[in-house]
Amino acid sequence: VESSLAAYQGYVFYADKGGYLRCVDANTLTVQWAVATKDVVQSAVALDLDADEQLWLYTANTLQSRTKGDATISRYNAETGAVNWSLALNVTKPKNNAYTAGVVASPVIGTGDLGDCVYYTVSGLSATGGEAVFGTKEAVPGALLCIEKDTGRIRWAYKLSAYSYSSPVAVYDENGSGWIIQAASDGTISLLEGRTGNLVCSLTVEGSINASPAVYGDMMVIGTQGKGTSYIYGIQLGD
Repeated sequence: VESSLAAYQGYVFYADKGGYLRCVDANTLTVQWAVATKDVVQSAVALDLDADEQLWLYTANTLQSRTKGDATISRYNAETGAVNWSLALNVTKPKNNAYTAGVVASPVIGTGDLGDCVYYTVSGLSATGGEAVFGTKEAVPGALLCIEKDTGRIRWAYKLSAYSYSSPVAVYDENGSGWIIQAASDGTISLLEGRTGNLVCSLTVEGSINASPAVYGDMMVIGTQGKGTSYIYGIQLGD
């Protein structure tokens, strides 16, 4: 197990490198249900309780146990394990396995005015995957997707300049309006409007980014790595 687990009222949900997602009763350590995810899961599973008190679970896989195929983002009924929807995105392994294709970063479950969307970062879209997402038949190294919770439809997608293991982060103002921060492995950090995907601003720092940012108030903290370029940055978010 490499991905972080989630828990709700005595039940634990986790996915493993063998390609299974499970719900376990934490009091008895008995499996309540299990479903196949088709490949390794590294992205954290995420729970979302909707207005009708229905608990949903989101997960996504990578392309590691197969030579080719899709990275699949899915929403499940957390009580039964039944699939509500799945979004398959064709990805391709890079030469020399320079990075892991698929979904490594953990998702953002939107709240406030982003409450009807979930945000996922996918790396290594093939030309087929790029055409399905962006309408142009070209490979895309990384993309941030805004996905409608109820339908699994992509509302908008934003091309990244490189692959990304860094999880997106949502930031909100006092009115509940939300923006998404997304970092790419080449050091580029982008701030996007959460509803539209429009780029507000971007910044490129020295070093490679694999870690996820932390945000408190108007301050974002993020780390980089690399020979002579390992830093911790404090970046102020403007108006």
